[in-house]
Order: sequence, then structure tokens, then C-alpha cells
Amino acid sequence: NIMLERIFLKGKFTVRAEVKDLFKGKRYLTSLANSYQQSEVWRNTVGRYFMIHAIWKIMPKEKK
Repeated sequence: NIMLERIFLKGKFTVRAEVKDLFKGKRYLTSLANSYQQSEVWRNTVGRYFMIHAIWKIMPKEKK
């Protein structure tokens, strides 16, 4: 997983980009073999994906 983050406007605005499962490390197939049985289990998993976040921090004005 990779995440890059950039902060703007004195910490009020943040842009973040993330990439999940960049090297396809998640296993889709699990197999087991011994002297009694042989089995394979296929799983539906989410592959590689990319997300962009835009975060705006809204802070109320201080009362005097």
C-alpha cells in the first residue's frame, strides 16, 4: 500500500492519494494437499485500486 499526502492552506485543506494492493499481494487461491485430501478455495477479493481524498477542515471562528 502507498499513500501520498499534501497539506495546503495552513492545515485547512488536505489532498491524499492511496493505492491499495500495488504488487498484487492478496491471494485469490488457497490450496491444501495432504495424504487424505486435496482442496482449493477460490475467494473473491478486491484487486488493485486507487483512491483520492480531499479533506477540508472547517473550524468555527473563536468567540472573543
